[in-house]
Amino acid sequence: MTESIIKDFPDKKEFWIESNCPDNLNHFKILRKREVAEIPLEKKQKVLDLFHNGKSIGEINKELNFETMITCEILLQNIDNIPILRTEAR
Repeated sequence: MTESIIKDFPDKKEFWIESNCPDNLNHFKILRKREVAEIPLEKKQKVLDLFHNGKSIGEINKELNFETMITCEILLQNIDNIPILRTEAR
């Protein structure tokens, strides 16, 4: 029943997944996106700059004191349609 209602309100889908499906992979994706949204643009840009300068994800994590999944989410959010990483954070 709830799933059919959610189809009518797609903007509430993420909230429903988080509150009702904590073991769902989307739950963790939603939480990571929220964490990344709170990170200042300057720090996101620093991740991209370090990555473009040849630093590994582990080195970036140590330098910026990030968890691996946060760094990866920032990288994923900044990959354009072509398989090249953006140079400016968004």
